[in-house]
Amino acid sequence: MIDPAAVKKKIEEFKTYLAELKSLKKSINSTTSRRKIQTIFDKFEAESEQTTFEFEKYKGKELKDLKIKYTDLIEEFEEMKDDLYHQITKLEANGGNEEYHTPEKQEPQSDALIRYEQETEEVDYLANETREIANAMRDIDNVTNKLNDEIQNQRFIVRSVDDKIQATTETMEKGNQSLEKAQEYQPKCRI
Repeated sequence: MIDPAAVKKKIEEFKTYLAELKSLKKSINSTTSRRKIQTIFDKFEAESEQTTFEFEKYKGKELKDLKIKYTDLIEEFEEMKDDLYHQITKLEANGGNEEYHTPEKQEPQSDALIRYEQETEEVDYLANETREIANAMRDIDNVTNKLNDEIQNQRFIVRSVDDKIQATTETMEKGNQSLEKAQEYQPKCRI
């Protein structure tokens, strides 16, 4: 059964994805923007595939309006995707020329502003990637520390077992010596 609240939340997420794509479309000549676009495409397709599957299984009429909104969003996304892929293909066919999508009548100040925004986006993207790498390294460090602690605990246990084995061996040797002495005295006691 599909949860209407979850579907509404998913529709809002998809609207956010579309808004991001529209925003990134303005700076499609930036490699960072193209990477972000591809990431959004991948997320959207993975999430929409599951939701579409759930809608296809569901036969009830209660979610009819949500299904219509959802279908409209999917269509809008597909149109946006086709348009962006077409622009990216043209851009790459043009050798990745950064000026390809810049309107000819732009003022020099707006060129600098666009370049600044693109550089800011790229710096933000790289900062985010750096944070993710740092978090991954922190997680690896935590796992390594836990593993080291466990190794130390195991080493302590092994030493403890080894000490007990050695103490038991010494006790057995003393016991054997006592038995040997007892055997020597036993025949003498029979006389």
